[in-house]
Amino acid sequence: MKHINDILENIDLIEIFTDYDLGRKIKQSIVECRDEAQKKGDEETIKKCQVEIDTLSFVTQDNQISYTYAGTDANGNPFEYPSLNAFKNEDFDYLIERLDITKN
Repeated sequence: MKHINDILENIDLIEIFTDYDLGRKIKQSIVECRDEAQKKGDEETIKKCQVEIDTLSFVTQDNQISYTYAGTDANGNPFEYPSLNAFKNEDFDYLIERLDITKN
């Protein structure tokens, strides 16, 4: 997780919003960290990485947060990704903790 924290600490918001590929690279690094944690069975790191991935996948516009994409499954049930409804209290606690220690 330290590697992921280092990556996130060095995000330059201007650069990430002007370079779509940079945002993809950051998320890809976190996906790789999650995948390594899965190989090791490290459930805590898997969960934290997924929360980071999901959080970075939200779209914000005009002070509104929304999903990246939505649709229906084969049974016609609506879905969206990411979904705030999928976040648990401990996920928000983790994000608040990250906000308290982040420099950017």
